[in-house]
Amino acid sequence: MVCGAAEARAARVAGRMAAWRAHAYGAPAAELRLEAARVPPLTAPDHLLVRVRAASLNPLDRAMLEGYGSRVLNALRAAEGLCGWSSAGAGAGACAGGEGSEFPLVVGRDFVGTVARAGPAARARRGARVWGVLPPHRPGALADYVLARDAWVPYHRTAFYFADYTLGQ
Repeated sequence: MVCGAAEARAARVAGRMAAWRAHAYGAPAAELRLEAARVPPLTAPDHLLVRVRAASLNPLDRAMLEGYGSRVLNALRAAEGLCGWSSAGAGAGACAGGEGSEFPLVVGRDFVGTVARAGPAARARRGARVWGVLPPHRPGALADYVLARDAWVPYHRTAFYFADYTLGQ
């Protein structure tokens, strides 16, 4: 389901969020769609759910959208038991042969935001301002929320400030 800004804002209720997703490899601008997606649940004690304030689509993300590294990244997903998992939590296909498990794929790896939920083993707590970089096989920062492991989010006790920009607004 492709949706515009109004539909994406309406999706931000009842466990839903807006996310920029790809459904196939190819030209990045032609394949990204702003869609409603499920907010990813905390599934490990060290997980953080971060409300994204800003994220980037960098050159590596663009190359990945064109298929760069897809077999290796899918093999990493399979090794971690992420078959059928997507960064939006929707799941799509099987990991057979290391292909088909990534779509729909929420793109983006670099983000800043505020911790919305934290697992019991995470250092950062709710309300902490954080930044992070997701591993290449676990993208998902171009969305209202991103799921990250505590180790991927350097936590500093000193506050920092970020611009007041949010996705989809």
